[in-house]
Formats: sequence, structure tokens, C-alpha cells
Amino acid sequence: MKKYIVMLVAASLLLTGSNAYADETASEPNREEIKARIESKVGSLKERFGEISPLIQEIRSNRTKILSLRVEAREIHEEIREALEAIREQKDSLTDDQVEMLKEALEVMRNSAQEIELNAGKIHSEVLNLREARRNQNMDGVKASFQHIIDVQESRIENISEIIEDMNNLLSDLNSIIQ
Repeated sequence: MKKYIVMLVAASLLLTGSNAYADETASEPNREEIKARIESKVGSLKERFGEISPLIQEIRSNRTKILSLRVEAREIHEEIREALEAIREQKDSLTDDQVEMLKEALEVMRNSAQEIELNAGKIHSEVLNLREARRNQNMDGVKASFQHIIDVQESRIENISEIIEDMNNLLSDLNSIIQ
């Protein structure tokens, strides 16, 4: 009985040891195959980045433009505030036409500000969509998210430019009232 157990253990060791060695050599990829796979992945990643790189650059330039337009709008807003202070000092000398003109100009400004508020959360939601697409390695989704971000940015640039134009018109009207 002891001989039978010893022989069974020895046979199992010999059989499993040779099978394990054979499996290791058969499944072990050579270095050239690994290198080829890595190079193909790197090449596809470079190609993907090349496709989205112009979109990223456009987003960055749009962001810079939006920031500069906001600075310009703040400066004009400060000038308008100063002009309104001057008008308040001489409010008794305003005509009805001037008061009506001021009301209309301020209403245009409020409407423009509301348009900007409507676009406020759109980029944030697109960034969330972009992250999800990146996690899923969905290149079409990434491109679509970048394009939506660019569309929202261009809409903001247009809205801010219109507001600046309206503010400049209001400022010139205020300056004509002051003089």
C-alpha cells in the first residue's frame, strides 16, 4: 500500500511537472511580439492624439479670448458705473426721453446677461461627458465632446462681444447725457 502511494505521488509529480513546463514555454510570448504590440499601441495613441490636438488648441485659444473679453467687459462696466454715479448727481436735469433711453439700455443689458447665464453649466456637463468617453476609450465621443465645448465657447464669445457692444453704446449714451 505504501509503495502504491509513493508511486502515485511520484507519477503525479512527473506528469504535472512536465505539463507545467510545456505550458509555460508554449504560452510565453517572445520579446519581438511584445515589442510589436507595444509599438502598435503607441502608434495608435499618437494617431488619436493627432486627431484631437487641433481641437484642444482651439479650446485653449477660445478660453484665452473669453478671458480677455471678460476683462474688457469689466473695465467698461466700471466706466458705466462711474457714469451712472455722475448722472445720479444731476438726476433732476434728465428729460423723459433720456430716462426712457436709459431704461431700454439697461433692459438690453439684463437680457444679454441672462443669455450668458443660460450657457453657464454647459461646458461643465460636456467635461463630464468627455471624461466618461476617455474612460471608455471612445474616440468618437471624445471628439464630439470637444466639438460641443468649442460650440459653447464660440456662443459665449459671441454673447460677450454683443454685451460689450451694448455696454459701449450705453456708455456713449451716458456720456452724452452727462455733457
